This record gives sequence, C-alpha cells and structure tokens, in this order.
Amino acid sequence: MSIGWRYDPTHFNATVDSYEHHKTELYGAYKPRPEELVLHRYEREAILLGAGYTSQDIAQSVRVTNKIKNQRRQTIHNLKAAWLEEKVEAAKKVAGKRLKRRKSANHLYESWKCSLPK
Repeated sequence: MSIGWRYDPTHFNATVDSYEHHKTELYGAYKPRPEELVLHRYEREAILLGAGYTSQDIAQSVRVTNKIKNQRRQTIHNLKAAWLEEKVEAAKKVAGKRLKRRKSANHLYESWKCSLPK
C-alpha cells in the first residue's frame, strides 16, 4: 500500500476511471486538499495488521521495497556509463566469435593433418 485515501471498510472498490467519473457525486463542490488524501504510516500498518499481516511481514515488505528503490537509484546513477558498458559487451561478443572461429579452424586443420598418410 502506497497510495490511498482514508480507509473506510464500508466503501466499495472502484477503478480510477469510475472514481474520476463519479468524483463530483462523491465530493460535490468540495475538493479535498492533498494532505487530506495522505494515509499515514500508522494507519496503513493498522489496516495491514487488521487484515492478518504480521509486523514481520510488514518489515520484510519494507526491506524489499527499499532494496528495489536502491537498485533503481543505482541504475539511474549508472546510466552515465551505460554507453561504455554497451561498447565493452559488443567487443567481448566480437572477440568471442573470433576465438570460436579460430578454435574451429585449428580443429579442422589438426584432423586433416592426422588423416594424411605418413
């Protein structure tokens, strides 16, 4: 849970499109301020605990989420050198193909040489 409004179990689930379509019916002329739409951490945790999740489940989820955020941050940080990594990978690929060709040619030459009469 990351995005949400004040939790009320009597409310029904709806798609974003249907919510936007019926927003004026729900709020009328009143438009909630962004800070009123924030579901605070303790509220989210209370909902999850009430739904049967344990504190350990929540902590594990937070750790996984933080790990993913750090990986995204690292990816963005590494984008500056991505072009160089691509060039290195392409060079490795070309070198690998040439070595394979050379090994294949050496193998054919050795088998031909062994088949010659002595």
